[in-house]
Amino acid sequence: MSRGHLALLTFLSLLAACTSGAQKDAAKTDAEPAKQEPVKPEADATPEVASKSPAEIAAEVKAAMDPSADPCDDFYRYACGGWIKSTPLPGDQARWVRSFSELRENNRALMREILEGAAKAPSADPEQAKLGQFYAACMDEAAIDAAKAAPLDPLFAMIDELGDAAGFMKVVGALHPKGVYPLFAFYVAPDDKNPTLNIAHLVQAGLGLPDRDYYFDAKRADILAAYEAHVAAMFTLIGRSADEAAAIAKDVVAFEKQLAGAQLTRVERRDPDKTYNKIDRAGIEEAVPGLHWPLFAEATGHPEISQITVESVDYLKAAAKVIAKAKPETLKNYLRWHALTSHADHLSADLVAENFNFYGKTLRGQKEIEARWKRCTSATDSAFAHPLGKLYVERAFAGESKTIALDLIQRIEDAFEANLPKLTWMDDDTRARAMEKVRAIHNKVGYPNKWRDYSGLAVEGGYFANVLASERFDYDYHAAKVGKPVDRDEWRAGPPVVNASYSGTRNEMWFPAGILQAPFFDKDYPMAMNFGAIGVVMGHELTHGFD
Repeated sequence: MSRGHLALLTFLSLLAACTSGAQKDAAKTDAEPAKQEPVKPEADATPEVASKSPAEIAAEVKAAMDPSADPCDDFYRYACGGWIKSTPLPGDQARWVRSFSELRENNRALMREILEGAAKAPSADPEQAKLGQFYAACMDEAAIDAAKAAPLDPLFAMIDELGDAAGFMKVVGALHPKGVYPLFAFYVAPDDKNPTLNIAHLVQAGLGLPDRDYYFDAKRADILAAYEAHVAAMFTLIGRSADEAAAIAKDVVAFEKQLAGAQLTRVERRDPDKTYNKIDRAGIEEAVPGLHWPLFAEATGHPEISQITVESVDYLKAAAKVIAKAKPETLKNYLRWHALTSHADHLSADLVAENFNFYGKTLRGQKEIEARWKRCTSATDSAFAHPLGKLYVERAFAGESKTIALDLIQRIEDAFEANLPKLTWMDDDTRARAMEKVRAIHNKVGYPNKWRDYSGLAVEGGYFANVLASERFDYDYHAAKVGKPVDRDEWRAGPPVVNASYSGTRNEMWFPAGILQAPFFDKDYPMAMNFGAIGVVMGHELTHGFD
C-alpha cells in the first residue's frame, strides 16, 4: 500500500470514528425515491450556507485527536481524545457528542435565523407567514407570563364536569387531540404484519415518570419522592394552598403507581408477539367494557377508527378496574395533573422553571434550561416541520446535494449486494432473499418529494392557542390515515433533523438534509470524504435491514 493510500485510509478512519461516535442517537424511524428536481433557492432568498473546505475539516479532525494514545489499544481516544479534553459539556445539555450535537446546534441556529426573518418581515406566502407568527408568539414571554396558567382553564373546566368512570374516559378522549395523553397513547403507523396498510397503535402511557420501574425500584425512591414534591410545587404555582397541593400530589402518585403496576416491563415491551394484539372497535368494547370505548372514541372526533393494535389488553383491563375503584376527585386530580405537566412548557416562566427543575435537572442532570429561542425554534419545527424544512433546504441542501447523496447510497447498496455471493456461511435461498431485500430498499434522502399541506392549520391566537391548534391539526392528519394504504413517500419528520434510520416494517432508509451537512457530507467534498463520514452512517443503517 502506498503512503498516500495509507494516509487517506487513516484520515477516513479518524473521520468515521469521530462522526459515528453518536450512532446510539440514531433511532430507527423512516427512510426515498431518487427522481426529483433539485431544490433551487428562490431568487430573493438568503444565500446558501457556506461549506467548510476539506482542509478545514482535516484540521478539525487533527485537532480532535490525541496522538499520545496508542491507536492499537484505544483508537477512540486516539481519534477523539483531543476533542474530549478541550470540549466542556454545555450547561444546557445533558449529553454532548461530537458531530451530532454540534451539527444539531448549527442547524438550530440556521432555523432561528430563518424564523426571526419570518417574524420580522411576514411573507406573502401563507405558510411562511404562519411560521413567523408561531415563532413570534412563542417568543412573546410578556404575554405568556401575563396569562399565567389561565390557558388551562377550559381544560380544567372540562375535567371538573366528570363524575364517574364513563365521564373520565370521555374527558380522556377530548384531551388526546389537545396533546395530553393520560392512560394510553395512540400513534398511526403501518401494521407490523401488513406493512402496506396504516393502522392505529395503542400503547401504555399516562405516567409522569419515564418508566413503570421508577414507581417500584428502591434505588429510585429519591426520584419518586422528588416527583411527588414537583407535582405539589406545580399545583402551588397555579394557586392551590401548600397543604392542598401536597394532598393532590400524593393522590396523583398513588393513582399512577396503580397504573404502573399493570403496565408491561421494558423487557416485555421488546417482545413483538406479546405486544401485537390486533383488535377492532367492537373487540375492545367486548374485551374491556369498563373502558367505555365508544365515549372515548367519540370525544376524540374520530369514532370511525376501528383498526387497532393494542400493546397490552391486560393493561387496559387492569386500568379499567383502577379507574372504576377510584374516587371522582382522584380521577380529576390525575387529569388536571396531566393537562398541566403536558403543557407546562407553554405557560408562564415560573411553571417552565419548575418543570425544568424536575425533568431537566433531577431526571436528566441538565444544569441550565435552554435559551428561549432554542425552545421556540424546536417548538416551531415541531408544529411546522415541512414549511420550515423547505426554507432550511433552500439554505443548506440546495443544488445537486440530493443527487450526490442518492448516488452514495446506491454505491453502498451495490457494494453490499456484490459481497453477498462471497459469504460462504449463507445458503443460496437466504442469499437470494437478501439480494431481493436490498434491491427493494426505499431511500428517503434530503427532503420529501411532496411537501405536506399546512393550509388547514390556523395561527391566530396566543402561543398556547397556537400549540393546541397544532396538536389538533396533527391528530386529525394522522387519524385520517388509519385503514388507508401506506404512502411510502410520506415523511414523519422534517428535513433539519440530525439523524438517520432504517425502518424494518417499511424496508426504508431515511437520511434527512439535517445530517447531510459537514462534517458528514457536502456536495463539494471529494467522494472519499463523503464515503468516510456519511458513508459509514449509510452502511450502518443498511446493516439494520439484516440484523
